[in-house]
Amino acid sequence: MNKQDEGAGAQSVGNSSGAAPQTLDPWFLALLACPGCTEHHAVTLDTAQNTLNCACGRYAFPIRDGIPILLVEEATVLNAEADPAKLPIK
Repeated sequence: MNKQDEGAGAQSVGNSSGAAPQTLDPWFLALLACPGCTEHHAVTLDTAQNTLNCACGRYAFPIRDGIPILLVEEATVLNAEADPAKLPIK
């Protein structure tokens, strides 16, 4: 597989250095789960905010220089009332 093939299907993510956007591959995103809820829901990429958002709607995790920071201490609480237990586990 050459370098052009590796980026196929990747989603663009900005970075704080102002350089060209980096990418997060779909297979990599599929591996990630929210560390903040006991159900470990999937996270989705929000390219506008440069975050990974928990499916339950509670947390947004920053992406810095193309690296997802999946630490609850670094997350922004989007909705403190969101209840992860109410979503079906996938």
